[in-house]
Amino acid sequence: MSKSNVIELSDPELFTDSLTELLRTGARQLIEQAVEAELSEFMKQYADQVLGNGRAAIVRNGYLPEREIQTGIGPVTVKIPKVRGKNEEAVTFRSAWVPPYVRKTRALEAALPWLYLKGISTREMGSRFGSSGRSGGERAICQHDNQTETAMARGLPVLA
Repeated sequence: MSKSNVIELSDPELFTDSLTELLRTGARQLIEQAVEAELSEFMKQYADQVLGNGRAAIVRNGYLPEREIQTGIGPVTVKIPKVRGKNEEAVTFRSAWVPPYVRKTRALEAALPWLYLKGISTREMGSRFGSSGRSGGERAICQHDNQTETAMARGLPVLA
């Protein structure tokens, strides 16, 4: 029998609001437009390549499977189009906006270690998120620290 301290949220949709959903939808649409513009430029490079029957040698071929990218506003689902060469030439479309295997934005990747090092280690998470007051966790930590200092000043044993 294994014990786990992981708590699963029964319905993550309970923690979203309409503004966040609007922002995610807008972000998804902007990413789709940017990738489509990028694809049209890519396809222009191969516009002069035709097969013997006059058809285009390089064509669109649906989409890659949808994937989520973690952003500052939460996960955003994206679809990246595929291309196919009808001749022997192997052609692959790689988006500069959404490179393959990217699952987090660069800003999020940079923020996580910084938040960990500066926030958790110094116990200043509230100031990192711009809150003026202390959270319940910060108040509990400060209370514990004050009690520890008081006990040490009185010469009482303190557990680490």
